[in-house]
Amino acid sequence: MKDFLDDQKKIILSILLVLLVFIIKVFYDNFYQVPNQEIEDTSFETLELFDKNDDNALAINTALDEEIYVHVSGRVKNPGLVKLSSDARVIDAINKAGGMYDDADIDSINLAKKLEDEEKIYVAKIGEESGTGESSSKSKTVNINRADLESLQNLPGIGPKMAQKIIDYRQDKSFKNIEDIMQVPGIGEKKFEEIKDYISAN
Repeated sequence: MKDFLDDQKKIILSILLVLLVFIIKVFYDNFYQVPNQEIEDTSFETLELFDKNDDNALAINTALDEEIYVHVSGRVKNPGLVKLSSDARVIDAINKAGGMYDDADIDSINLAKKLEDEEKIYVAKIGEESGTGESSSKSKTVNINRADLESLQNLPGIGPKMAQKIIDYRQDKSFKNIEDIMQVPGIGEKKFEEIKDYISAN
């Protein structure tokens, strides 16, 4: 009889041990496996966010590639306003305007120069003369003390806004020399180098 009871105890203990192992397994699955899954999901979301950032970077690059408008006149086949990408150069604007005529003075302009919005490009005719009888590409300068808004826009890289800044500046004091134009906000040494051959202050 005692042996029988001992056997029952062993069976009961074995069952309890199995149940305990089962409970521990369930507890482990509920409290450890789910968080691991959540971590994996978070990693996936992070990957998706990284991809979205790539898309945003692409959108930013696209936004930087904005369109600009420049006015092309003179010895081009289709003078007028042309639309170009923001990284375009003078040659691109001339080609967009139909190209130059055979009598165009190619030395009067810098074909490699990068363009800015609202800029005006004038292509002179070979031998074109100003009032002094000299080639306009060398002697036809714009007097920065007297030129009106439209005349100032004939300068390389000078649009309506910058031309107005020049006029506003000289209302307080005149330009004693062409270097003084660098006192105008927005005109630095680089811009001065582009326009110095086309301006005068006499």
